[in-house]
Amino acid sequence: MFKLEERTQMIFREMMTHPAIFTHASPEHIAILGDPDSQILQEVLKHSEIKEVYHNTTSQKVDILINAGIHTTNSKNYSTLLNPNGIFIQKSSSPFEISAIQLLMQDLKSMGFNEFQILTFPQPSVDTGLGSAIMAMKQGIFRRIREKNIFNKPFKTHYYNFDVHHAAMVLPEFMRESFNNQEEIP
Repeated sequence: MFKLEERTQMIFREMMTHPAIFTHASPEHIAILGDPDSQILQEVLKHSEIKEVYHNTTSQKVDILINAGIHTTNSKNYSTLLNPNGIFIQKSSSPFEISAIQLLMQDLKSMGFNEFQILTFPQPSVDTGLGSAIMAMKQGIFRRIREKNIFNKPFKTHYYNFDVHHAAMVLPEFMRESFNNQEEIP
């Protein structure tokens, strides 16, 4: 029997993993939160440059922290777990829930994150059909992704590729308008 959620969950797993890894200049140490079935872990382990993966909390500083769980306000200050050029990626709300995304960004700012990149992607198993995630950095800016590494990746993905990465970073017009009206563009 065809189960939509099982068949499309790979989109979420790949979008929570590969954009952050291919955006970081040299990711070696990764921590994952909110991955009870270890599916995100399996995506991370496809990257041969990764030296250590913590599949729970750690006191070690990491290059990338993936939080695939539900965000709650007054969360732990995740910025303290990252190296100075580290990337935090957090599951977010549907792109149609602008106020929830804005609240998440405010919470991340209070933790010391200054640079944000919203990713949007299909998520057919949710009511709106779209999901999002927010990548955040304490310092620096999101630079060019490691394009050659994406094109030459030695592993298979089912959804993620170079064009998907770029498309996910482009905000739909209704989101741009909402953020422009708030005078806060991610």
